[in-house]
Amino acid sequence: MFPGGPEILLLCVILWHDSLPEKSKFILLGDVKRAFSPYFYTVNILFNHTFKGASMTPFFRSLLLYGLASGMLISLYATLEFAVGLHGRYLSIGQYAGYLRYVILFLGVFLGVKNVRDQQLGGAISYGKILQTGLVISLVAGVIVTIYEIVYLEYINPGFMNDYVQFVIAGMRESGATEAAIEALREQAKSWSTLQAQVVFYLGETFVLGLLFSLVLGGIMKKQPRVRVSAG
Repeated sequence: MFPGGPEILLLCVILWHDSLPEKSKFILLGDVKRAFSPYFYTVNILFNHTFKGASMTPFFRSLLLYGLASGMLISLYATLEFAVGLHGRYLSIGQYAGYLRYVILFLGVFLGVKNVRDQQLGGAISYGKILQTGLVISLVAGVIVTIYEIVYLEYINPGFMNDYVQFVIAGMRESGATEAAIEALREQAKSWSTLQAQVVFYLGETFVLGLLFSLVLGGIMKKQPRVRVSAG
């Protein structure tokens, strides 16, 4: 069972707000980790096996791990959407359920930034470092999601694009759209179906969202190093 998207988004936003007591932060973070730890644990095992013996810094390793976990989890969720009919019979619901993918990406960036800050930088992190961390995680996740979407549209559900266009056209007709507008949509849909368009859209969407999430988290999670004042 996936946690509710709105609840996770709200939790991530308030989790490290200065007004929240430290004890409450600890409890809330535990809830998030328990909900998603099976996915990150599985990816960590696969990651260690695949890159065994490879030389990389702990910082880069963390970014790659959280990016892979986020991309794989988004792909898994998309597959579950397809399995329960949200890409077909229940497309009217699926068009909204898909927004949970953005929450998963937000959570991956959030946990990745927190890992870098607390485990590698001693609890202090700059706005720029948060931005760098979030962008790399999002880029890695975007590559995974793009590959998945290409495979999905080509082999798993090749009729999805046509089904979605027909769904949109039905809504347009109900709202009184002209045939010219509907025909323009059909022509536009043809350009969406190309491999180049899919790569640009899915990779670009994930990267831009990662940038926005990183900008938000930068204002919430940045911490300056503590300055020790010596007595006397």
